[in-house]
Amino acid sequence: MKIRRYIVLVCLLFAVHVSGQDVALYEQFNGRYDFTFVGNTLNKTYNGIGVPCEINTSSSALLSLPAGNTIQKAYLYWAGSGEGDFSVTLNGQNVAASRQFPRMVTGLNSNNEPVQRPFFVHLQMLLKLFRQAVMGSIH
Repeated sequence: MKIRRYIVLVCLLFAVHVSGQDVALYEQFNGRYDFTFVGNTLNKTYNGIGVPCEINTSSSALLSLPAGNTIQKAYLYWAGSGEGDFSVTLNGQNVAASRQFPRMVTGLNSNNEPVQRPFFVHLQMLLKLFRQAVMGSIH
């Protein structure tokens, strides 16, 4: 009995110290649906300490869906460090973010002093563009 009380107390203490972001439902789909993710990066190398921060100017990925599929929704998410690019080019068309999620994260500089670092995530719905390019390349 004492062990159970101890476990409950420890769990409550950990629950108090856990932090995170608020999550809210953006859109709900009812029925028989499937989903596919496709993505790529602008990074030339893996992230890490001591790795130079070099990026490519473009990136591409191939989206292949079986014949007869119907796209219900298509979203483009892009993210990175810094203040962010509020518009990008996808298949030759400019895409502006309809939703933006900026975030400041406290990190340490090379002298172990706290420093604020900006990050961003942007979102845009692209259903029409994806329906046009369903059998092609998204880049």
